[in-house]
Amino acid sequence: MKISAIIITYNEERNIKRCLESLVKVVDEIVVVDSGSSDGTLEICKRYGVRIFLNPFINYSKQKNFALDKASFEWVLSIDADEVLSNALIERLNILKYKGFSADGYMIKRQNIAFGLVPKHFWEYQLRLFNKTKGKFVDLDVHEYVKVKGKVEHINEPIIHYTYHTITEQVIKLNKYSEMEAMQTKKKVSIFDLYLKPLYIFLVLLFKKGLIFDGIPGLHFAIMMAFYRYLVEFRIWLDS
Repeated sequence: MKISAIIITYNEERNIKRCLESLVKVVDEIVVVDSGSSDGTLEICKRYGVRIFLNPFINYSKQKNFALDKASFEWVLSIDADEVLSNALIERLNILKYKGFSADGYMIKRQNIAFGLVPKHFWEYQLRLFNKTKGKFVDLDVHEYVKVKGKVEHINEPIIHYTYHTITEQVIKLNKYSEMEAMQTKKKVSIFDLYLKPLYIFLVLLFKKGLIFDGIPGLHFAIMMAFYRYLVEFRIWLDS
């Protein structure tokens, strides 16, 4: 079985080489859809024999579905430029390619790294490997995800996600994504949404997810994710 990897890019010179170097060890094609990078992103991609397409950015799901349409093979691995396949995941995917896929899609564990720190409990599963005849990205401006019709299995070997390098970068991204999520959300905001939902998220991340065991970094990420939820709900309330 052959796999196409798809990536959307915009000024990812800092990240893309690391991502591509992991992909070439397992995939049979890399498709990059770029929305007008002005740095060295595309020059780096050309060194790895990447198929490059230019497409104006509308939103994340449309850009990724455009990339999906350009993939030559039925099986697609969706990865972001700031992510890397771990060695364990590369080995697992090569085994799957040899033995054949037993599902229509795979939820892959994603381990988040921020500020050079690796909190053990700062991870989640995302559907990243799938048969494109059975799935596509749901049309959302931000926090897009793949919906697959069929059987879905989990892979514990992780994708490594290099999230933020500085606090400033984190705050800028949280502000950007909260604005985009608020714009795509149509609902009335209650007192629960504004005050209790962020608190609920904080407590779940800290105690159920286990970020409390990651010390100060875990506390920081729980606070920031709760703050993100507050920003989204408050923006919706302001616009209602």
